[in-house]
Amino acid sequence: MDFPLIYCNGCSYSDENYRPELKENTYANRIKENLGHGFVLNSAKAGSNNNRIIRTSLYDLHHYKTTNPTCQQIIAFIQLTFEIRGELWVERNNVNNDAKESDFITHQFSGLTNWKKLLLQSLDINPEIDDGDNGYTMDTLSKNFLKKYSEGKAFFYSPYQERINLFSNLAMFDCFCKYNNIDYIIFQGPKAEKLQGEHLLDFFKAMIPQKNIIDLEEFGFCDWCAGQGFIPYDDLKFKKIGHYKKDAHYAFADNILMPKLKKMNKK
Repeated sequence: MDFPLIYCNGCSYSDENYRPELKENTYANRIKENLGHGFVLNSAKAGSNNNRIIRTSLYDLHHYKTTNPTCQQIIAFIQLTFEIRGELWVERNNVNNDAKESDFITHQFSGLTNWKKLLLQSLDINPEIDDGDNGYTMDTLSKNFLKKYSEGKAFFYSPYQERINLFSNLAMFDCFCKYNNIDYIIFQGPKAEKLQGEHLLDFFKAMIPQKNIIDLEEFGFCDWCAGQGFIPYDDLKFKKIGHYKKDAHYAFADNILMPKLKKMNKK
């Protein structure tokens, strides 16, 4: 086959099912148009966390490579999300769930920006879970234990821990892609928090070739769209973490992703 596979994964910022008009109209679809051929596999899912994004990307890409050993070029776009999001394992017989998602659900210890102040005042920090279409809510899980777990996660939360683990996972993802001759670009949805230098963080970060990653602390898809004046679906006051429409997706593909692909000598 001569047509490339254009793969993307991320959270709601890349999810073509976030709005009906985004179906087949995300930046990945625009890349296909720019290349003039190929087909798109979009595994982005609203509410995703970074572990889920990397894990399901490995699953999808390995599955595709093993079932199509002589396949054409693969180009993967990996959009990362909020580091405050983590995961829980809830056994539920995989009702309405894709096998690759297994029994993971996204857990966010707070849905508020002032969670630290509230936590220290022993007030509710409003934990959130995202279980897709499986019906699990704060009411159907144990509220008491989820509250305790969320407060414990919040108390011990460190962006350094999350970033080190993220880059160690990305280093392994890079090795997987090199071994399987997969081209990839990694970028943030919302900008990542700026951190100071730290040995393990710098060590794993240096393992990711600069040609394959857009600086996570300096650039974010949402911030770029806001800076270009695009209007999100969300209230304008949330534009730097807003969800953007087809016009922004296409401009992002034309002005950011395609030039980076060309620098990687891929046309």
